[in-house]
Amino acid sequence: MNEDRTWLLETPFRAPADAYAVESALSILSSVKTLRPVAGEAASLTDFGLQEPQIFIELEEAAGQRWLAVGKASPRGDGYYARSSQGDQVVLVTQKDIRLLPQTPGELLDLRVVPLVQDPLHTIEVTQGGNSFRLQATTDGWAILKPLRTRADRHVMSEWLYRLTALRAGKVYPKEPLDGGSEEPSRLGAIRLSAGNVSQSVEFFRTGRTVLARRSDHPTLWYELAGQDASVLLPDMFSLRDKHLITEIEPRSVMALEIQHHGRVVRLVRLGAGWALNSLPLSSDRAQSVERWLTDLNLFQWSEPLGDPARCGILGESRWQVSLRGRDGQTVGRLQIARTTLCGDVGTTTRGDPVKLGDTRLIEQLPID
Repeated sequence: MNEDRTWLLETPFRAPADAYAVESALSILSSVKTLRPVAGEAASLTDFGLQEPQIFIELEEAAGQRWLAVGKASPRGDGYYARSSQGDQVVLVTQKDIRLLPQTPGELLDLRVVPLVQDPLHTIEVTQGGNSFRLQATTDGWAILKPLRTRADRHVMSEWLYRLTALRAGKVYPKEPLDGGSEEPSRLGAIRLSAGNVSQSVEFFRTGRTVLARRSDHPTLWYELAGQDASVLLPDMFSLRDKHLITEIEPRSVMALEIQHHGRVVRLVRLGAGWALNSLPLSSDRAQSVERWLTDLNLFQWSEPLGDPARCGILGESRWQVSLRGRDGQTVGRLQIARTTLCGDVGTTTRGDPVKLGDTRLIEQLPID
């Protein structure tokens, strides 16, 4: 155990140990029961497999050392022969407890690839193929800080961080010097995470079909990730970006909807469980279509940034400006959507950024008829 009360495997190579596995093994050891004594000091240890025990456990404590040696199974199969530092007598111990003990060093390894992700992170930096971006935790999620400042999609971020939290290596082994015929694994990218005053970097490499990871706190170890998709480990900035046209607006909180189109203004106002169009109550079917459109708008995500919308050939009669108002009459969202000859349906986000909409349902289902 280190000074920070973490466990470290020392042989056959130095590597972080799984604290839960170590503590479980200690708990099992403390519960090993003696079935009965077998022989006294004059007994031959070889007869019981204790001259070269199958399992030898040594514990170093403040009060000194303790040990347990486990030999062969008894002929009846109900236990194992054992000796301990508590005495020279050979005893029979319960078979079940011994079989629950780790049989190889690998069973005690900490297989987590990105352990710091379980801490309260405040920044994440992702580097891939010469490009990089930085994320910062906010009070309501995550924000992309560079190369542009924008919101990160809360659900996509949660899924990515969950994948990193659950990421486990199939194997952990020391990084050996390359011989003359071996190729250096190709670098895929890296993630740098910061929580409090602690930072950790994890680099990812590929060799053949295998993805390897290397942690900054244990740079001499390879963490082998067979079958992992690098795009899941190292997402691009676009996949993490919040692509909702309207953000943080609950459809039921919208009390009025104003649509301007070709000099005409359509005003929809919520009336209890229904809606009124220009002060005239709507039928239940039409009121439900307004609710469905607001729900679609809340969930709708654009497909790609547009750049200069002027190149798309926007037709004047195919442009709509939409304003959403809340309970206090204040504008809670505003966007423009349009149909173009070259880019399909386009729009602007609540930030005013021009984007492609990706499909036509938002315009086709506008509640203006």
